[in-house]
Amino acid sequence: MDVTKVGKSNHARGLGVYDKYIIVYKNLNYDKPHKMINLNFETKFESIREPPTLKPSAISKNPKQDNYKPEDIISMGKIIAIKFSYENSDKIWEIKIQGN
Repeated sequence: MDVTKVGKSNHARGLGVYDKYIIVYKNLNYDKPHKMINLNFETKFESIREPPTLKPSAISKNPKQDNYKPEDIISMGKIIAIKFSYENSDKIWEIKIQGN
């Protein structure tokens, strides 16, 4: 997956996702590993999505409401970014998914 690290200067990175860890590569050729993120109970992440696709009846009932009932959602929005954080740390690492 090709991503962009958000920060002082945006960097294009490659992201390899595995069952127990994520490897961040320095380039999009996936040949220079930069960072390994262990997926354990100390690693937290938040996915940021586009708005969901809703049933027309839900939109007409509450056009400005942000919280809809699960039965009113047809599909979730695409994931556009992921924020990583670690327990006992204030550091947050955000990546934007390219191609969205």
